[in-house]
Amino acid sequence: MVNSITKPTHPFIWRYLPAAKKILILGEYVMKKSGLLLLLAGLLTAGNAFAQNSIYRYKTNNRNATESVDAAVYNPAGLVWLQDGFHVEIGNQFGFGTKEIYDGLTGITYEATGGSAFDPTAIFIYKKDKWAGNFAFGASSATGGKMENGSPMLTMGGYRVAMGMAAGVNQALTSPPIGLPGMLVDPFTQDLYGPDGGSLEEGALDLGFLANVAYKVSNGLSFSVGAKYMYRADDFMRGNIMVATNAQAIADFETSLLTDAGLSQEQVDAIIGGVPVVNGDVARVDASYEDNNFWVFSVGANIRPTEKFLIAQTLYFGPTYTAHLELNDLYLIDPALLPQLEELLGMKFEDGAPDERKVVPLYKLGVAYHVTDKFRVEADLHVDFKHIAESNDLNEYAWGLGAEYQVSKKVNWGAGFKYQPIRRSQDDMSDTDFKNDMLWLASGIDVKFTDRLTGVATVELGLATSEYIFYMEDGTTILKSYKDNMNQSGTLGVVYRF
Repeated sequence: MVNSITKPTHPFIWRYLPAAKKILILGEYVMKKSGLLLLLAGLLTAGNAFAQNSIYRYKTNNRNATESVDAAVYNPAGLVWLQDGFHVEIGNQFGFGTKEIYDGLTGITYEATGGSAFDPTAIFIYKKDKWAGNFAFGASSATGGKMENGSPMLTMGGYRVAMGMAAGVNQALTSPPIGLPGMLVDPFTQDLYGPDGGSLEEGALDLGFLANVAYKVSNGLSFSVGAKYMYRADDFMRGNIMVATNAQAIADFETSLLTDAGLSQEQVDAIIGGVPVVNGDVARVDASYEDNNFWVFSVGANIRPTEKFLIAQTLYFGPTYTAHLELNDLYLIDPALLPQLEELLGMKFEDGAPDERKVVPLYKLGVAYHVTDKFRVEADLHVDFKHIAESNDLNEYAWGLGAEYQVSKKVNWGAGFKYQPIRRSQDDMSDTDFKNDMLWLASGIDVKFTDRLTGVATVELGLATSEYIFYMEDGTTILKSYKDNMNQSGTLGVVYRF
């Protein structure tokens, strides 16, 4: 659905509003492919793209070689190292975080927030002799990002709309049939319009269903295959740009027309009545995606050179899929701009418009060593093959170290860290550098209430060690920067062995 605001009393003024200026209002943020929405989508690393986690995740944050119940999620081939029988895990994950976005052009700092308090998970495992299998379910409802008080893109969009409208009004008032002197009109139009904020939000409700089968070839080798189906119940993006008319400027202009130009009140009312007045949205988008469901497959292998040493590897991959746009509402100041907006963004704003998406291959390596019966160390490596064929965008990776210690017969404590450095060339965006370095600190405890029932509680803190920095073409002047504040995540849950 496309709407437009009511045109003014004198449509000839409206015709002078430059379309080239107005078309800039949504170009920076309307699609998920835009840099800002991708930034917001990554606001909380705690939000799992595959909506599948375990309550043990933050015990050390290095679970790629786990031999516990969470192997169902992080090390499927490791299911064979569990005790025989049924195992059940029930829990919840939560996480919250903020970013500060600095706009070098306006000098304004904005804040983005995101997170969720309720992301439940459930894991069911059966292990018998050399075979093991599991089914798991997880939900993730985290808001990918919310900017309630505007953003650099929204502010600049508001300025551009205001400039375009002011230029159109100026041209209309100084041209026939009105033909007012420029000395009267210019001061008025300079202050006529200004940006008045806006908002931006994107998020999703994901439901993940996971199944794995593992087989132990020998005491030193096991394999697994698995499949995960992601059902995206909701995937939305919405935002708006607001512009306000300066009432004082109109009042001053009315006085000037009466006193300086010597016009009658009737003539002044006719001129003022033809000036477009906007106090609110000048652009708004509310869209979601349908058919945004996909499959992820995995193959894994565990190698145990000795009883104390474990090497685990898992590769995740999946086919491309096509989501379809559901346009709930697209509001433009003039519907005639729609074809230009579609050409600018390279997409069709119509229900059912296709959007091809890829499942990015992910390789996970984990190494664990039992130093003693009570002390275990582990290390992780994650490699996300985002753009193998594109030389201007490097693969993302993360690595970490962790350890677990058996404090007593009932209490096991763990801690670890994960470091995620990202470097990308942004030549295609006229930016010379992109940085995102995060240090994730994690710790957790599990307590055996009985021989069969265990409670688990974990926490993670995300600390930024650098900023996203986008430079102007001179390579030194900051165009914009994004800074992570501390992110907080955690889990609570129980494990029961039948």
